Amino acid sequence: MNEIELTVPANPDFLHLIRTVVASVAARAGFTIDEIEDLRLAIDEAGAYLLSVKPNPRLIRLKVLTSRESLYATVVSDSHPDSWPAAGSKDGLAWKVLSALTDEAEFLLEDGDPAVRIAKRKAVSA
Repeated sequence: MNEIELTVPANPDFLHLIRTVVASVAARAGFTIDEIEDLRLAIDEAGAYLLSVKPNPRLIRLKVLTSRESLYATVVSDSHPDSWPAAGSKDGLAWKVLSALTDEAEFLLEDGDPAVRIAKRKAVSA
């Protein structure tokens, strides 16, 4: 399993970097164009959602793991909210987008920091 990490400033102007890294890793791992686009959109939504967490984060960290069949990505912010995930998070648009574009999605705490983890499996070839 290969692992890649990237840390960027918590600013919408830098979300394109995490999208690009995820797309590049997925392409090298043999995902289809549609799967890569789903991953790009999902990781963008995860990053944008974490940018909205109060208090405002300073950094966003991306961790990507690949296996033969799957890609796992976790986006973490260094914000320290009073509660995570916020009540009703799974009723919002971000959750609907994440769960529609990925095979697995979850809000979690990673070392006390709010995070969004997604997983996408490669389509089975006929």
